Amino acid sequence: MPRLLLTVPEAAKALAISRSKLYELIASGAIQSVRNPAESSWTP
Repeated sequence: MPRLLLTVPEAAKALAISRSKLYELIASGAIQSVRNPAESSWTP
């Protein structure tokens, strides 16, 4: 089964762009992103 989500570094590599460029595209709305709460670190 193929993966449906990629991390930022994985997506940047797949698109052959830098991570910072990918973050710019996400911020501009050109690429949609979602957070994975299982991988987020929270301090109560």
